[in-house]
Amino acid sequence: MTRNVWPSLASIARQLHASDDVIDDTPFVELLPFDDIDLPPHIAALIEQRVASQQRPQGNALQPGQLVSVPPSAFPPDRRPAVPVLLALDREDYRHGTWHAWVVAGEADYAGWHDLVVPAEEGLDPAAAMIQAWNAIELRIPVEAIPMGRLSIESLSAARLLAADAVERCPATASPRPGHIALRPVGDHCWALTGTPVAAKDPRTVYRAMYRKMITALSREAQSARQQPLLAGLVASIERFVHELGKSLEPVRWLPDAMGDESEMRAWRIDELFEVALLPVADKAVELRVRLLRNDTAMIALYQQDLLLETEKLSGPEDEAALTLTDDETMAVTIAIGYHAPLIWHIRRR
Repeated sequence: MTRNVWPSLASIARQLHASDDVIDDTPFVELLPFDDIDLPPHIAALIEQRVASQQRPQGNALQPGQLVSVPPSAFPPDRRPAVPVLLALDREDYRHGTWHAWVVAGEADYAGWHDLVVPAEEGLDPAAAMIQAWNAIELRIPVEAIPMGRLSIESLSAARLLAADAVERCPATASPRPGHIALRPVGDHCWALTGTPVAAKDPRTVYRAMYRKMITALSREAQSARQQPLLAGLVASIERFVHELGKSLEPVRWLPDAMGDESEMRAWRIDELFEVALLPVADKAVELRVRLLRNDTAMIALYQQDLLLETEKLSGPEDEAALTLTDDETMAVTIAIGYHAPLIWHIRRR
């Protein structure tokens, strides 16, 4: 049996997008001002839950499971939501200073197969009624974010399992029933309170589309965070350096090794002498790697003005040097191959 879900889709649309244009022919009831009237029991219970949650320690450190409320003012005007965005933090990307998180919502009636309904016993704000484990986002957490409590270890584990289940598109074992919530197994040794699968003609389909629209706009924040200014400047600098040498610069695919994630690496072959690569390793640090292309020796050194910071020796193509470059205009790299005069790359980025 399907029951009516609350609140209305038009009400949610107005909160997320400051408009109910997303919904066609859906009634919306405005709440009128009132004084000294008896509140419905469920509204009074929500108010009591919010007051109680605010009296609990909220936690100020960003850590997995922490709930944070990001105000609209923290986002750029071109992708500013109409209401604060409540997030549950999953894990931090230390290289980019971003967090992987899930959207948190208060409309538990719209819970689907991959929405974790948070038990009331956890004492969280009513706005944190469920974790949308299917709706992930990556972004920098601004200083304006307000802590809203923390998920229990059990709920965090369940959210991670539901998120993995959503990505793998594991088949559901129940029928669509909007508004129905039940305990079900997730993984091998975990149980979670979730909704049922979402059908094509289901109010939750529109509900999800509204949240997805908002998160898609906000996801540009993570993309811009990954475009590290230091890396972009170093790429331009190395192109100028090779051009001034009168040598050729050919993009290449750096063969994977055991030194880390290669997904954002930029690499080039300089004539037939050596290969260089740049890999972001922190928000303001890039690792420079150098490999010889012939049987020879080379000395690679990193200077800051006249101060020698690092030096590495290469004895052939099987060796690889790795130096850390930071946002410092006075740095220079020297590459001396065999008995030839060293090549000097002044890391100027302007």
